Parts: sequence; structure tokens; C-alpha cells
Amino acid sequence: MLPVDNKAVLITGSDSGIGHALAKHLDNLGFVVFAGVLNKEGPGAEALKRSCSQRLSVLQMDITNPTQIREAYLAVSEKVQNAGLWGIINNAGVLGFTADSELLPMSVYRQCMDVNFFGAVEVSKMFLPLLRKSQGRLVNMSSMAGGVPMPRLSAYGASKAALSMFSGVMRQELSKWGIKVAVVHPSGFRTCIQGTPELWDKQEKHLMENLMPDVKTDYAQPYTINPAIQLRSVAPSLATAKAERGGWSGLSCCKGCYGLRTTPITWASYPRGGQYESAGEQQNIIRDEQLSQLIYPPKSRRVKTDTPAAEFILQLFFAGTMNIQEYFTRISYKGPSENLDLETLTAIFQHHIRAVPFENLSIHCGETIALELEPVYNKIVRRNRGGWCLESNQLLFWVLKTLGFNVTLLGGKAYDPDDKAYADHPNHLLLKVALADKSYILDGGFGAVCQMWEPMELISGKEQSQTPGTFRFLEEKGTWHLEKRKRQAYFTSHSHSKVHLLQTNDYRKVYIFTLEPREIEDFRALNVECQTSPDFVLVRKSICSLQTASGMRSLIGWRYTEIKYNYRENMDLVEATILPDGEVEKTLKDKFNITLDKKLQPVNKGKSSVFHHLARL
Repeated sequence: MLPVDNKAVLITGSDSGIGHALAKHLDNLGFVVFAGVLNKEGPGAEALKRSCSQRLSVLQMDITNPTQIREAYLAVSEKVQNAGLWGIINNAGVLGFTADSELLPMSVYRQCMDVNFFGAVEVSKMFLPLLRKSQGRLVNMSSMAGGVPMPRLSAYGASKAALSMFSGVMRQELSKWGIKVAVVHPSGFRTCIQGTPELWDKQEKHLMENLMPDVKTDYAQPYTINPAIQLRSVAPSLATAKAERGGWSGLSCCKGCYGLRTTPITWASYPRGGQYESAGEQQNIIRDEQLSQLIYPPKSRRVKTDTPAAEFILQLFFAGTMNIQEYFTRISYKGPSENLDLETLTAIFQHHIRAVPFENLSIHCGETIALELEPVYNKIVRRNRGGWCLESNQLLFWVLKTLGFNVTLLGGKAYDPDDKAYADHPNHLLLKVALADKSYILDGGFGAVCQMWEPMELISGKEQSQTPGTFRFLEEKGTWHLEKRKRQAYFTSHSHSKVHLLQTNDYRKVYIFTLEPREIEDFRALNVECQTSPDFVLVRKSICSLQTASGMRSLIGWRYTEIKYNYRENMDLVEATILPDGEVEKTLKDKFNITLDKKLQPVNKGKSSVFHHLARL
């Protein structure tokens, strides 16, 4: 798989709404975005050109026009060449005028099928050769109306039902190529698909003028055109669907649709009461407040997510695509993975710590760090970022589990040299791996100079020498202590004495832990506290550290440090410098291969944990 910043995605219907938001969001994440629009000179296209990077290309792409689809294909092919497309999102769609099926002109049926179904099919068929090259994903924007009969939405619903069936068939047919197919069923959404009042007036006039006289008499004008009645007539179908499914299903086999909700439609302007001719239908009338709550329920009944619509679609876009080979590409690992032995475990681990930095930069960019595995995977593997222990070690846990290792999550309490005490509660995530009759501790998320380079055998009192230094475990009444022996440092900076003595016979306390198995959910409160509490080092300091072939490098605030282990016997070479503001993000790119989506605010306050001595170098 390609690195995130080279993955290419095609989105149709990018003029406005979900497609527009998703195009901007993917561009912000570093994707190469091809934004298909109905009007290349329209306001939506111009907004994308102004606000997005040069990676984004706006394509004239009326999906009912085969010539424009072909021209778009040629333009995309020329740019991506052998890399192919990583994703196709068939987002373009129309709602059409809503009225009873008998009343709708055939032009509405044809328009809905042309755009919502035939257009999506033609785009898919045209671009599938590019999708096949990268074993990417096809995402089709369908609708709940394609699965639940909704009065007055027959044209729209039929077209979406056809799209959903097409997607299901394609899911089976494309599996042999490694291509995933997903269907999105959004709920109520304020986008341009609903049209404008002027358009509705025009369509209403056209409908009324073309009705046969006896049909017009049978239905009567108030019933035909009253939008409140049209909306209320849909409500019983929605209620039935909700009861049958035990709640809404906004995405197929995914999260609830309310995560997709933006600004709710205002219902209060519609007249109360109904104008149904039949007394039997009168009982199905739902007042505006009830209808509003049915489609947009109170906060207590909504899925609890603050995820924007584009990010939510993006989660589906990535869902189920975590791939061990993609992870191996990210860490540049080309060795064997079939043997569940210490050699394989060590090789994968060393590639991991030399490719995945320990970092907390998201906090200092105004971003929230998620605890769930898929966002962690996307961040580290696809966006070339690093993470702290809850991210890096959780990803390692998934990798080892996927390969078949017997691995367990453990919780540790880090030592604070300022307080000369361990944390009161677990504030560190680590792993235990069982191999044959031995157990090993694996920790790829501690960073700096106390980062182990090899799995450590879980045995008390045994000194275990590695390139970074000598480690040991001490066990006391079920509590295990990790310690690292101190050694000398030779500084190249003129502001320091050449040799810094660290009483090399002493051991530095790192953390303690027990063998009680943990779940990732046990660390949810910690994940929040680490991002918000001023008492935590991760809030007081912007940190990025990475192990190298011969040592480690770190950036704490503005202070960049490189250490070469074993420069001389029992001595490390240390070189430190203070960076100007303009060099911080360049250093992140050059030294850590990190490109941030948002502006970093470097910070380095106080002394804390094992990073405090690096911050003073």
C-alpha cells in the first residue's frame, strides 16, 4: 500500500454537502484528491480551489455525461499512473421532487436513476482498473430510502435500492481483487440534494400543469403540494423501520446515522394538523414536534459522537481495511512473519520503534487523540505519525494478535524523578508476550533513552544488556520493577562539560507493573487526562522521540537532541541544539518523517519524567 500522502481518492458530487466536506477533509489529511463537480466554475469548485492544497484536482464531471467521465478517467490515469486509485466515493446524487408515485412525472424517475444509479455504475466501471491496482475501496452513498419503503420517495428510493443491490453484488465480485465495497446510508442531512424553494416551486408548477384532470380531482391540491403532509406521510415508515431494527442504522453494519447529522431542518414553520381525505389515514398523522424528534431525536437518544460528517464517512472509508502488510510497509519490514518465535518478535519490534516515533504532538496542534484502534491505525500507518503508549503499544498488540502471538495488555505506573515516587494509578500501557515456556515484556511506547530495543525476558534480577543500556526486572510481592543502569554522557555542546558522570553503578527507576490482564477500555479515563491535565508531562511538553540504528533523537519543545549509544565504552555521545520557530516543523519532517495537518505550538515547561534531563541538555 502507498503512504497516506500519496494515496489518491476520487469523489463525485464535490460541489457541496458531504462530497465537498469530504474532499476538503481528505486533502487536509494529505491525500491526493480528485474532486468531481457538476460545474468546474461554480462556487463549490472555486471554494475547493481556494481552500485546498495543490494536491487536490477539480474535475468537470457530470456523471450522466459519458464523455466527461471518460475525460476525467484520462486525467486521473495520467496523474496516478501505476499507483492507481486508493478509493472511489460515488457521492453525487439527486432527490428529485417528492410526491405520490402516481403523480411523479417520468422525468423524475429517469433523472433519479440516471444520477443515483446509472451514473454511479458508469463511474465505477470506468475507474475500477485504477482501483484494482491498489486494492482500494469503493464507497457508494445510498440511503435508508433504498431499504425502507417511504411514501412519496419512490423514484429516489428505487434508485438507491438499485445502487445498494449493485454494491452488494460488486462486493462479492470484487473480493477476488482485494477490493472492498462499502455502502453509506445517511439520515437527514441539510445539503443541496433537497434543492431550493425556487426549484420546488418550479417542479410543483410543472407537476400540477401535467396532471390528468381526473387525477387532479381525485387527489386535490392541498394534499398534493403541502410539504408538511409529504413529510408526515414518510414518518410511519421511519417509525416502523426503527422498531424493526431496534434503532436507527445510519451506516450499513457501522455506527448510527446520527453521527452524520448536521444542522436539523426547522419544522416549526409547517402548519399543524393534517389534510388527509381518509379518516383512517388521520390517525397516522404525527405533529411537527414528534416528527422532528423521530428524525432528529433529543441528545440523550443520539449516538454520542462529536465526529464531523466528513470524518465519520472517512471512518467508514477506512473501516475493515486494517492490513498487516500495510503495517509492514509502514515500518519497512520485509522479513518473515510466519514463525511465532523470539527472532520474529524482535525483528518486528525493532522495525516498529525505528519507524514509529513516540510523540504527543496532536495535543499541541489542537487535535484530540482517539483511543479506538482504527483511528490509531489510520494515524500511525496511513498518516505516518507516531503516538504515545496507548497508541503505539495498542497497535503492536493488534499486530501481534493478528500474527498469532499470545499477547496480553498490562498496565504500568511510571516513576517521576521529581516526586521520587511512582504514579498512584496505572498511566502506562505495555505488553506481555508468551513464547513457549517463557514470558517477555514488550514496550514500544516509552520513548527517549529508556526505550527498550528488544523484548525483555520476564525474570527477576537478571541483567539484560541491549544497545541503549542494561535493563533489569525486580519482582516484589507480585509487583515488577523495570530499571535501567545509568551511564556517562559526552556532550558536544560548549555549554556543557565534556563528560557528564551519572554514577554508572546506579539504576534509574522506569516504571512498575503487575501481571493483571488489562483491556484498552481500562485506559479511557487516562487517555482524556493525559490530554487535559496540566499535571501531566504530555500537556506540559511537546515531545517527539525516535530510535535510530545507533541511538535516538528527540524534539522537546524547541530543543533537538541526538544521542549515539556506546560512543565509547559505557559512554553515550550527546548533541543538543535550540531550534528557532521556523525550524521546528522542518525538523519534524526531516528527522522524524512527520508532516502535521495543523500548526504546532511547541511547549517545554518544567521538569517531568524521563524526559526532563533531555529537556535541559
